[in-house]
Amino acid sequence: MKIKLIVDGGNMKPGPAVAQQLGPMGINLGKVIEDVNQKEKGIDVWIAIDMVKEAIQENIDVCVLISGDADFVPAFNLIKDIGKNVLSCAVPRGYSNELRQKFPYYILKKEDLNKCFAKKTK
Repeated sequence: MKIKLIVDGGNMKPGPAVAQQLGPMGINLGKVIEDVNQKEKGIDVWIAIDMVKEAIQENIDVCVLISGDADFVPAFNLIKDIGKNVLSCAVPRGYSNELRQKFPYYILKKEDLNKCFAKKTK
């Protein structure tokens, strides 16, 4: 099963493999990502496009979005229409009722986040 994890936020970094493929096409991925990070308002559009593109190209079976923003409802609808599964995750405050009513969701609790960021000891 292929899963794509997409996080809503403005802290993207270019991956070398993607940058190497796009470079010969004249696309400077570092510049694109820098522009996206500076214009966080537009990040929702980039994320939505990426989610739908990955679903259309059959690169995913499940799209997991870490955001509670209702702006993603149209993209989730398209992904479901394509036949892929979706899941949104967010903290309780600011989690869109529309997302929770229409799609499977998970509410991230403080203890969940603490586990993710806990220091690993050997």
